[in-house]
Amino acid sequence: DIARAVAGQLALSLSAEADARLAVRPTTNVDAYEEYLLGRYERSLNTPPANAQAIAHFRRAVALDPRFAQAYVGLADAEIASYYLANVSLATVSADAEPLITRALSIDPLAADAYAARGWLRSEQGRLTAAEADLRRAVTLNPNLAPAYVRLAVALEYDGRPRAALDPLRRA
Repeated sequence: DIARAVAGQLALSLSAEADARLAVRPTTNVDAYEEYLLGRYERSLNTPPANAQAIAHFRRAVALDPRFAQAYVGLADAEIASYYLANVSLATVSADAEPLITRALSIDPLAADAYAARGWLRSEQGRLTAAEADLRRAVTLNPNLAPAYVRLAVALEYDGRPRAALDPLRRA
């Protein structure tokens, strides 16, 4: 409502897709949303103990609201981060994160951060064409999603295209 009011005051017209995104309420469960926010905070610290805490918060969020797509994405992102932060094998990370991303996209097919998470996972799996497609979809859906640009740059670098990685890094 606030975003629509601001757009109205600025005499902006929103695309049908942007208007539809503004109408989506991620959850009506305040406790689930609080757990999600706590998970986001812990995840932002990017340390092994904080990532473990983030996973616990996101798990509580999805338990409290099984239709909360962003909580599934947060959980998937934290599970993928376990590959780096907790030395969890890529096979385990993939087995844990894939169904979470699939669930998030089944709830919200326009969840840019779900495509970003899947692109990150695909990069680590060496599935670089699929990773690039997911990450480009993420930044198309949300041109302000800086982590998706960074992950796109990493995918391009992994693919042996460091010069192509420069533009997404600048955008990030």
